[in-house]
Amino acid sequence: MDRAARPGRESANDARVDAAEDRSREAEVWDELAERRDREAERRDRLAERRDEEAAALEADPGPLALHGLDDDTLTITGLTGGASPGALYRATLERIGADGASTLARMEALAGPASRLVVTGGWAEGVAAQAVKRAHLGPFEHDRQIFAGAQGAAMAAHRALIGDSPS
Repeated sequence: MDRAARPGRESANDARVDAAEDRSREAEVWDELAERRDREAERRDRLAERRDEEAAALEADPGPLALHGLDDDTLTITGLTGGASPGALYRATLERIGADGASTLARMEALAGPASRLVVTGGWAEGVAAQAVKRAHLGPFEHDRQIFAGAQGAAMAAHRALIGDSPS
């Protein structure tokens, strides 16, 4: 029997194909939603871990822990004992970065005069412990979360500092 002899058969097949394609698209949408949910859960978990690390560092006393060689090929940690906590090591790292920032700021002010405004950016400016230690070393500052100071970010931050533009 040829096609002409089977009216409606082609449209029924088309309907089955369309329904299968719809089910396939629906499954793809559900899969994408599940992936988004999983990524969001992972992001929340990382943020919770970061908050815990920040709280531990904020409360920690680095004691004799010190970092040397942050700008060199080799990083050395001194004062490390068996009782040193990860929070104390993180705090010692923050203290070293804060002291280096204060030294850099002092050299800049020696050449250009006192800063009228200080803006900190990037990952080492995130978190309550990092900001508390930076404030202790640098004094008051603005934190701009929109800039991460790679080469382009540093140029943008310098431009904003120069023209006094602050994002809302």
